[in-house]
This record gives sequence, structure tokens and C-alpha cells, in this order.
Amino acid sequence: MVTVKHGKGITAIEYPSRTCTECRGNAAGRRENYTYTECGLKNVVLVDVLVYRCVRCGAEQVEIPNMDGLHRTIALAVLCKDRLLSSDEIRFLRKVAGFTATNLAKSLAVTKNAVSRWENTNKISPASDRAVRAICGMQIIADIVNQQSGVVDPKDVERA
Repeated sequence: MVTVKHGKGITAIEYPSRTCTECRGNAAGRRENYTYTECGLKNVVLVDVLVYRCVRCGAEQVEIPNMDGLHRTIALAVLCKDRLLSSDEIRFLRKVAGFTATNLAKSLAVTKNAVSRWENTNKISPASDRAVRAICGMQIIADIVNQQSGVVDPKDVERA
């Protein structure tokens, strides 16, 4: 429930408070930009999302109503980038596509050690980069088409 208060020509929006999951204190919500590092990537910012911050311990909880759709949207943006994938991006794409390191290695006809090296050292060849994008991208698109859960709005995909 959103309450709108008018006073002296200024509109303020108050969001209901929640109980903090860390300390059971009161967490107040407000809309703001949120750096979403929980996905494993350092450069993802969610714009104008509802963030609850505990007044007692400072813990943050972000409200994400469609986590699958968010992760697929991020994955599509990563797939479209011009530069080679970073180790964090490879790991993220693999997980969103639903592959274990072993399954991805088998799909690419490489060893599990090769996948581990890509995910931990930022060293991947252009050919391997294209192969990871192709395999993970096709799986992510197949999931979108077949499951229709976490449907991605193309307007939300922005090239990095």
C-alpha cells in the first residue's frame, strides 16, 4: 500500500514498513537506485526500485517482483556486449542458463578445468567466448520461449 501525502505543494510517498530479517527491527522503504551485486556482477544498477532499510541495523532488502525476468534481462544485456566476457559474466550466464560447470563443459566439448579457468582468471579466447555466448544464450532464449516465466521486455535490455 502506498500513501500519498500532500503538504505545501510537495508530494511525498510513504511505503509500508517491514520487519528486518536480520534483527527484527523496523525497515522503512523508499524508491531509489540499487547496486545489485547479489547477482554476482559488480556493474548492475536497478533503477527506481523499492529498497527497505532497517533503522536499527542498516540491513537492506530490495523488492524484486520478477527475479527470473530480471536475471534473463541482465543476461541478454551481457550477451550483447562488445568486449570479451569477464569471469563473473561467464559464471552468471552459466547459472542463468541452468548449467553446472560440468554440463557446460560437456556442451562445449571442453574440460571442466577450462570452464573453471574462464570463471576464475578472466582469461578466455575469442572463440571460447563466442561458444559460451551461443550455448548459454540459446538455453536462456529456449527457457523464455518454452516456460514463459520471467518474460523479458526487450525495452529493458540495454547494451553495455
